[in-house]
Amino acid sequence: MSLTTTRPGAGALALLPQNQRDAMELAAMMCKAGFFPKELQSPGACLFVVEQAMRWNMSPYAVATEISFPQGKPMFSGKLVAAAIQSSGAIAGRLHYAYAGEGDARTVTVSGTLRGEAQPVSIEVRLKDARTSNQHWTKSPDQMLAYHGARVWARRYCPEVMLGVYAPEEFDEPAAEPLPPARGPVMDAEPAPPRQPMASGPTITDGWPILKPADGSLVTVKPGAWGPAIRKALSMIESPEAVREWRDAMAPHFAVVAAAGGSDDVDAAQAAVADRVDALAGVGEAAA
Repeated sequence: MSLTTTRPGAGALALLPQNQRDAMELAAMMCKAGFFPKELQSPGACLFVVEQAMRWNMSPYAVATEISFPQGKPMFSGKLVAAAIQSSGAIAGRLHYAYAGEGDARTVTVSGTLRGEAQPVSIEVRLKDARTSNQHWTKSPDQMLAYHGARVWARRYCPEVMLGVYAPEEFDEPAAEPLPPARGPVMDAEPAPPRQPMASGPTITDGWPILKPADGSLVTVKPGAWGPAIRKALSMIESPEAVREWRDAMAPHFAVVAAAGGSDDVDAAQAAVADRVDALAGVGEAAA
């Protein structure tokens, strides 16, 4: 096989293909490497990596070694995402990180200058708002703040670099990530319709209550099916923070079920919540 390169003699970047045929041939080679995740052992899957590497102007093999598949979804490590912002050509120079404060008040200000512009733009992220249960936030808080801040900066100011790209630790981030004001006119938006209010005193006349994560509505299920319904609801929630919010919203219903003699079921449900949080938080370990 003879690959056409875009940068002859440019080291690893010389592997970047120039056309579809070269990309397919490279993908076919990569899937035979044997040391990538099992999800990258087909030409089609490796072609996805090659295409992403071409967008980022990076080595396809380097990209492949920094990808994981929590819950079957391709996720790129935090350091790879930060590197992609630098290599994309969207910014002039490099991103700058300025830290201040201590403890929960620790902040990082990420600044960068978009190519073609003269003035840098910045965002500030606070540790208290960004930290998750991922163990790396305890081991390397400043590094995790940098990864988090770089993603927030890029999603605000150069979303074309981040389109469809997520890091594993984002599974364990607050659902609503604070963003700086957009540079331009502010448009008034229609408020979102209110979620269905939680009943203060649910009953078990027709069954035990479950809060549906999708739309916040309540359904009732038979006591014997309540545990499986809890696990099914949890499987629909994609971040630990959202799991915790769902658990808090379910609190009055847990109390009703326990009072009705279902304390064991409630204990099992709380254990399922903890397991789901741990499972989602665990996928962020690949970010370090």
